[in-house]
Amino acid sequence: MATTPITELQEAASAKIEGRVRAVKSLLSPCTGRSCVGFKATLIVGAQSLELSEVASFILDDGTGQALIAFDGREAVTLELDVDATRTIPASRINDIPVLRDRGLGLSDHLGVVIYDEAILAVDDTATVWGIAMREVLPRPALGPGAGYREAGDTIMRLTRSPAAPIRISSRRDRPRSGAARKARSP
Repeated sequence: MATTPITELQEAASAKIEGRVRAVKSLLSPCTGRSCVGFKATLIVGAQSLELSEVASFILDDGTGQALIAFDGREAVTLELDVDATRTIPASRINDIPVLRDRGLGLSDHLGVVIYDEAILAVDDTATVWGIAMREVLPRPALGPGAGYREAGDTIMRLTRSPAAPIRISSRRDRPRSGAARKARSP
């Protein structure tokens, strides 16, 4: 699927857009504490492993316009990020990683090491997003909930999931995937 400029998105059509990430809400990555709008992490502690991923709503700006990539808690998301931090730390420092400590994996008597891989989607990263384009009215809070449509705010295009596939977000550029992965993840 070819990339569509945001200003040319058609409502209710499948789309692939690419642009710079702008934050609506920031997150902190669980292992390194870096500011981001999305992350994926895998942590291995002894025989236990923990996989985490989260993405917050963000704006994608391609230079022609902006699109809202928003989530309401029910959205299915495929997040494809390149691992950019792989670390091994002594188990004695396991409590330095809050997500492990919070999940009860911060065992002080654990021997060995903790291994983690972490990838983030940060502000100003270039990302590609696949989804269904929908027009959304931006609220004007000063007008109140009873305001008519003529008083409504400006609109923005929002990418949402299709009934058959999740929203797909990738910061991997120009990297072919295997045919099986392509079939399994294509919207």
